Amino acid sequence: PAIAICGLLTVATWALSEKESLLVLSTEDLCKKLHDELDSLRSSRPTAVNLFNAIDDVQEKLAELLKNNSKQEDFINYIVEEAERLYEDDITNNKKMGKFGAGRLFKPFIESEKESISVLTHCNTGSLATGGYGTALGVIRSLYEQGLLERAYCTETRPYNQGSR
Repeated sequence: PAIAICGLLTVATWALSEKESLLVLSTEDLCKKLHDELDSLRSSRPTAVNLFNAIDDVQEKLAELLKNNSKQEDFINYIVEEAERLYEDDITNNKKMGKFGAGRLFKPFIESEKESISVLTHCNTGSLATGGYGTALGVIRSLYEQGLLERAYCTETRPYNQGSR
């Protein structure tokens, strides 16, 4: 999700920064320009499925806006709103998963005298993989927020600058 969120936020930021020059284009030219920017983004990460899905959804909506004779500003506003929605939805979903996961992890201890548990995570989690709350880290955060976390062990290591090549 982080790649899709970051990608759409980048296009949204670009569109806002270029708004004056984009608004003088015809709706057809503006739609094509936005499609081209999204296609360029698509080519940057050949395996980013969430990014591809987000781009497909945005391009489909842009075509719909064009078909409905929407104003140029509507195209830019849509991209900004969609990027923000994607981010907010990811945080909301991560929090739900975190709460559910924390409940599942603590369930075996409900009838015991144990007041907190320790957990181990071995994955790329949190803001590195999501919009900021995290999936596996979301479970740890939820345990902490409920006062159920004694200790978290994070065991994954990465080579220096992995993925920067």
